[in-house]
Amino acid sequence: MTTKSLTVLPMHHAGVPALVAAAPAGPGEPTVAARTTDSRLRNSLTGRVLLDGDLAGHWGRRGTEVTIALWHPDRAAADRVGAVAGTFAAPLGGIPRIRWLP
Repeated sequence: MTTKSLTVLPMHHAGVPALVAAAPAGPGEPTVAARTTDSRLRNSLTGRVLLDGDLAGHWGRRGTEVTIALWHPDRAAADRVGAVAGTFAAPLGGIPRIRWLP
């Protein structure tokens, strides 16, 4: 039996070297223009998404807006991460609005 896990690491853990690794390169990488356009936003996402033991993306928030960027997104992973982000209402003091970056 395979155990699957999802952990959304707090934003203040960004100083841990293992958690600040660059997103792995892959066939789904955005174009240079897309990377330039949202590079400031992506660099501001200091939280990390740990999916089944692997770093899978990053996240950040401003107020109740939660921004998530998965490095190799697929529907199942996005559904799992979105479900966890949906539980942030109590700590955020309001219903989270989830913004996905490509």
